[in-house]
Amino acid sequence: KVLDSFKVMAASLQSGKKVAQRIHDVTKPEFFFNVIGTFLGGWRRNPVYPDGIIYEGAFDDKPQQYYNTTAAQSSLLPCFDEALGIFYEKNTHGDFLKEMRSYMPRNHRYFLNALAARKDLIRSYVLSKKNASLTRAYNDVIESLADFRSYHIQLVTAYIVVQFRKLAQMEGMEQLANEGA
Repeated sequence: KVLDSFKVMAASLQSGKKVAQRIHDVTKPEFFFNVIGTFLGGWRRNPVYPDGIIYEGAFDDKPQQYYNTTAAQSSLLPCFDEALGIFYEKNTHGDFLKEMRSYMPRNHRYFLNALAARKDLIRSYVLSKKNASLTRAYNDVIESLADFRSYHIQLVTAYIVVQFRKLAQMEGMEQLANEGA
């Protein structure tokens, strides 16, 4: 059953990539950034609002800073990471990914924390079985996850980073354009 589950996981990730690729059929990068992106923007590390945004009558009228909407706020891929024993170095993506958990629904955070407490249970199981087919299926899931993430980075680059740099250059903010979104 574990072997079959790995096959389903890999196939699901591959299917997810195919769905993500359909974005090119429905929207261009410029439209996504300039229209849809307007509603996804954040105020944390935003040079336009360095202290954040004040929501009058809320939060004691103190400025709030929130990241823009990001796929890292979804619990799906972190679930794969925790279950499969994939860990990120501190001070790289790991810190950012942990911080994004504060944007997830509470029960999702609890679930991810419960998985994290089991540390690399599935990976240890696979290694202990010394079964080539099981190891290959586990590695196929890891490769499918890496492939999905790689494609997602390509999307982010085309639909956000490149568009941000174009806007920054048009607005005469070359330094900001070089730093990236």
